[in-house]
Amino acid sequence: MQIAIVIPCYNASAYVDTTLQTVTSQTHDEVEILIVDDGSSDDTVSKAREHLKGCRHRWTILTQPNKGVSAARNLGWQSTTADWIQFLDADDFLAPTKLQLQSIACRTADPGVAYVMSRWEEVIVERDAARRVRLAECSAFSSQPTELEILAKGPLIHLGQSVFRRRWIADVAGFDENLKVDEDQDFLLKLAKKGAKVLTVESADPLFAWRQQRHRRLGLRGARYNAIDLTEQYMENFFRITEGHRHSLDMLSEDDQEMLKQRLSSYMRLLYRYDIGAFRTRLAQLDQMFGRFLPLSPSYLKALSRFVGFERAEDVASIYRRGKAMAGVGVE
Repeated sequence: MQIAIVIPCYNASAYVDTTLQTVTSQTHDEVEILIVDDGSSDDTVSKAREHLKGCRHRWTILTQPNKGVSAARNLGWQSTTADWIQFLDADDFLAPTKLQLQSIACRTADPGVAYVMSRWEEVIVERDAARRVRLAECSAFSSQPTELEILAKGPLIHLGQSVFRRRWIADVAGFDENLKVDEDQDFLLKLAKKGAKVLTVESADPLFAWRQQRHRRLGLRGARYNAIDLTEQYMENFFRITEGHRHSLDMLSEDDQEMLKQRLSSYMRLLYRYDIGAFRTRLAQLDQMFGRFLPLSPSYLKALSRFVGFERAEDVASIYRRGKAMAGVGVE
């Protein structure tokens, strides 16, 4: 069974060799490799080409002007006839047996299965050694996750943990090239809305590793991810799916409800920091939905919010943080 590995690259010269080593080391034989260079200005392409010389798998390097990761992924999957697709960022890693183990499930999966997933890990690479900082389990996923479950379980989801059925990718028109943030979550939400099913392949060790990058920062000017865009996109999806009705959450397990509220808390804190007007608008919507919306963490903010409300508690917390920063002490 042929699996195509689509690797979007933009100025990935420092990482692409290591990533490709995990690709060419796959124990699954029927692999096609598609490098999609998204207008790099460094030597990403020449490094990739040199690494792939003599590779036993069929490989192709595609190039396009800089259009973003969504356009690069779309060009990749549209350029192969393989039935299953592995999306892999140019700085992440596959375990050697990932595609072999997941392909077994793919062969017998019914047509309603859009992707096959496995547990994964987040790592920091220091002195060429990877150190795990988080293990993400996926055994708690339902066989047909709803949009709300996708929103709740975002921290447990990464594109790289799965292989996707090409027909389902085409059914949702791939990735939205107009989105600048969370294009992967949008893709999974579209699959969920279509009723896509999921299979989970158990493994003793994680089959995918996401490399933590220190330059991946949220913020405004100069930040890789715009905090306001990210938060507003999440909130728009949340209120679209729930229509502002609290009972919509009843379809989730208690753990998923807790995870969803935690994500809402985190995004609201970002809005407070970067756009107080948007924070007040969204807080009014959440208060209407929940009666009174309170942050779940950190504990001091949760406790204070019970007495003075979310915004006033953040006002006090911001003064506290500034004082700690001036004293050179870290704080949440």
